Amino acid sequence: MADVLLGDRKAIAVFIDRYSDAVFAFISRRMDDRAAIEDVCQEVFLVAWSQLSAFQANASLKTWLCAIAQNKVADFYRRQIRELPLEEEWEGRDAISLNAPWVGVEQEFDQRLLDQRIRLTMLQLPEGYRAMLRWRYWDERPLREIASQTGRTIKSVERILARARLAFAAKWKEGHRGKEA
Repeated sequence: MADVLLGDRKAIAVFIDRYSDAVFAFISRRMDDRAAIEDVCQEVFLVAWSQLSAFQANASLKTWLCAIAQNKVADFYRRQIRELPLEEEWEGRDAISLNAPWVGVEQEFDQRLLDQRIRLTMLQLPEGYRAMLRWRYWDERPLREIASQTGRTIKSVERILARARLAFAAKWKEGHRGKEA
């Protein structure tokens, strides 16, 4: 450990080699994209190396690295949900509904208006609410998965979703009243 702290390349290589499989496996259980897993794994070892002098051995090095990994995975998902790519989602949906031969022109127009109103309402919400609503209702992710990926409890996710639904409903009503006026 002292050699790692001093920046000895061989010691650092041995340190990474000894723990990289465990950290990689830990992150892989929480993420699917291999490139992203490798990036997060690399971030874990950068943080570990920079904070190694603060390591107090209250837990094993592996446990400490996995705790850092959990935080880095949560950071990754927080970065991912900062902006909701609604435009791409709605364009894909429009293309699918346009190809359905049984959908009349009037129904298609009504659906486009509804889609546009939903999109505009979502854009008025804080980014955290947008992300939670998107993950739960568009991506149909289970609460357990959302909780794991954001580093929250299931109850916390449920409360955020409840507040997000209320905020969406309020913005929806505001938008509807604005059109009647």
